[in-house]
Amino acid sequence: MAESNKIKVVVVGCGHMGSAHARAYKMLDGFELVALVARGPQRRGKLAKELGEVAEFNNLDAEEYNRPPPFCLFGGQVQLPAAPA
Repeated sequence: MAESNKIKVVVVGCGHMGSAHARAYKMLDGFELVALVARGPQRRGKLAKELGEVAEFNNLDAEEYNRPPPFCLFGGQVQLPAAPA
């Protein structure tokens, strides 16, 4: 699938569920895992290193990450971004 057609995903939380989801999205065609968000750098850093070029943040308000993806995964629940005003 063309890179521009992939759905960009940010996984929030790098515990057991978040790690499993991040690994799955990394392998699935049609999705691009663009970032991991977790408060603690230990799990987040280890998972980011395992998965390769994945950005890391300790919160969703990071200045470097200024645009929401099509959806975020929070502890196994999908959150759709609000429609632009």
